[in-house]
Amino acid sequence: MSEPHTPKTMTVRELRDLLSSFPDDLLVMRTAPSHDYWGTELALGLSDVATRTVQQDSYHGGFSLPRTDRDEPDDDAFALERYDVLLLG
Repeated sequence: MSEPHTPKTMTVRELRDLLSSFPDDLLVMRTAPSHDYWGTELALGLSDVATRTVQQDSYHGGFSLPRTDRDEPDDDAFALERYDVLLLG
């Protein structure tokens, strides 16, 4: 199985290279939609860094977390290949 690599993803090496230009004490956050009326984008802290399995998801046009930790893909027509990734949460 080949590794997914799209403009929306990067490797750990690419992330290290990108982060090397920032000060060591700079806070790291992630964005998430608030789903409010105004479409506010939230800035959230990181609470976890872990290796997880994701699956390509043709319905959402990207990747999603499997609904369970089973070895086989979810039983829906939208789940495609699965990959182990570093997930920031």
